[in-house]
Order: sequence, then structure tokens, then C-alpha cells
Amino acid sequence: MSGWQKLVNLDVRILWVLLVVALLVPMVNPIGLPLPMKEETKAAFEYVESLTPGSYVLMSVNISPMGEPENWPTAIAMFRHFMKKGLRVILVNTVPEGTMYAERLWKEYGPEGDYEYGKDVVQMPFRAGDESTIASMGADFRGLYATDQYGTPLNQLPIFDDFKDIHDVSLLTEYASTIHPLYYIQQLNAKYNVPTIISIVAVDGPKFMNYYQSGQIEGLLSGVAAGAEYELLAEVPGKAASQMDALALGHALFIGAIVLSNVAWWVTKSKDSVKGGTR
Repeated sequence: MSGWQKLVNLDVRILWVLLVVALLVPMVNPIGLPLPMKEETKAAFEYVESLTPGSYVLMSVNISPMGEPENWPTAIAMFRHFMKKGLRVILVNTVPEGTMYAERLWKEYGPEGDYEYGKDVVQMPFRAGDESTIASMGADFRGLYATDQYGTPLNQLPIFDDFKDIHDVSLLTEYASTIHPLYYIQQLNAKYNVPTIISIVAVDGPKFMNYYQSGQIEGLLSGVAAGAEYELLAEVPGKAASQMDALALGHALFIGAIVLSNVAWWVTKSKDSVKGGTR
């Protein structure tokens, strides 16, 4: 049996094993394959790069399990970038699930940048109310939050020594799969001119593109692809890049298999035709 004939008769289970390997390898060890960079992703990265050390970032972690695969990698990448820049990060959330993601963010990744809780990063408690809560952040931040997530008064936390109100925020970032980014745009961006970057699930990206194109927000990160782009720009390959690497390798494997199988079929079919004609 020729090599081409063996390929035609290849056990399909071998292909599935190769696919599992192609998906698992980059998930365990991100490769960081090149990606085309969208303008709105580069704009977000460049704005963060322009901030001076010590600037305040209000990081709204409104992530839910539903949106975690797309929002969480982006939040990690941006938090790592904030640490590289030496920015002071205030974590807030207006959806209940966001509390655990905000806590995971500073506890799991803060040590990478030697970030000290209360000095470099702080987590505020969940406040119900959606848009009205966000409006209160702008009207009276210290009135809305008398203490941090763990009951410590703000005046006992060094991170708030230079912070009076929303006008001290140099950047607002929001990570969500809901309508909350619109609330932040209306209540903090439009009213107080707080520079804003939105991270949203891919399906909702078009809803917010107009805000970027009009210049109202500084950047827009839609879906896990944008998260991977940001990771590469900030040189912090992680979860998003690994997902895109796995997707690329999986597609490459199947495209290669389709091409090879068709070539093998054509070659073996041609040989059979020649043999039949000879007889």
C-alpha cells in the first residue's frame, strides 16, 4: 500500500488526537503567534502607555461567568500593564459576581508587580444600583465608599492620600458582558470627561464602536481576540493569546488535513484510473 493510500485510509481517531495536542499545547504554554492589530486595541494600549506613574485607574470589574472567557483575559492583561507602568488601581464593581473577579485580580496577579494592597491597589465593596451607583461615584466617591471591601476606612489606606474625587482618575476601564459600559459612558465619561476604555464581549462590540470612532472613548477591546492583541502589545502573553494560538493551530491542522486528504484521494484515484485503462 502506497503512502497516499495509507493517508486515504488513515484512522480518523489519529486526527482527533492531533487536534487535542494542537489545542492543549498553547493553552499550557502560550506561543504568542503574530496577530493583526486593530486600531482600537492599539489606541487603548497607547493611551495607557501615555499615563505617568502614580496615576489613578478606576478599574470596573463587572465580569460574570458568562463573559469570563472573553473579559477576564483582557482584565488580567491590562492589570499587568498598569503594574508595569506603576499606576495606582482602584477596583470597583456594580454586579455581584464582579467581587470575586476583582479579588482574584489583585491577589493572584498583584504579587507579579510587587503591588501592595492599600498602597498600590485597593478593592471597593459591591454597591447595588447599577447606573445610580455609577452616578454616585462621580458625584461623591468618598460618600459612596466609606471603607474598602474589608472594612478599612479610606483615610487609613495610603492609596487614597492623593485622591479626592472622580477628577483625580486618569483612566476608567470597564470589563463587562452587559449594558454597564453604557452607564459608565453616560455618567462618568460624558459628565466628568473621565478617559474611558471599554472591554466588551465580541457580540456587543459593534454597539460601542461609534463611541470610539467619535473620539468619546480612548479605546475598545472586543472579545478574546482584542485581549490577545493587548497581551502582545503589552508583552504579557497569557490566557487570551493562548486561546488564539489554540484556535490558529486547530484551524491550521484541519485545513492541512483537508488539503492532504483531497490530494491523496486525487492521486490514488488517478493511479486506479491508469491501472484500469491498462487492463
